[in-house]
Amino acid sequence: MTTIHLRAVKEADCFDLWAWRNDPETRRNSITTDDLPLEEHQRWFAASLKNSRRVMLLVERCGEKFGTVRFDRTASDEALWRVSIVINPLFRGKGIGRAALTASCREMERRYGPSAFAAEARISNVPSLRIFERCGFAPTSRSEGVVHLLRPRSTTDVSIA
Repeated sequence: MTTIHLRAVKEADCFDLWAWRNDPETRRNSITTDDLPLEEHQRWFAASLKNSRRVMLLVERCGEKFGTVRFDRTASDEALWRVSIVINPLFRGKGIGRAALTASCREMERRYGPSAFAAEARISNVPSLRIFERCGFAPTSRSEGVVHLLRPRSTTDVSIA
């Protein structure tokens, strides 16, 4: 597997995240499938960079951008983060998703201590479901074509690889 590096998303990444999010295959597999206008994305992105309850990590190697993992702290549980992952379409199917999610969850626990992680994926999005499963997420429920997954908070240092 490729060695990856995580860094905070910055303003210069706005267009890349928008392009990846609007890729037809990404939209088809996303919870929200509508095409997102650039202006709307720019407003969301600017607000996201200022949101203290959101962490957006860019996954890269040698300056090449592989994707992004976003974590949103939930209102109901300070140790529960909602996870969203988007992989640059050029790098799908190369193991980047699993490496990105594994490294990102580890980084979040390094920063914030033991945490639980929740995610959602369409039932038809088998690659994402596999990634989440291999990273310790388990299905908790299904509704309207969506699988809800949870990786419980660890109380010890447990590998998620």
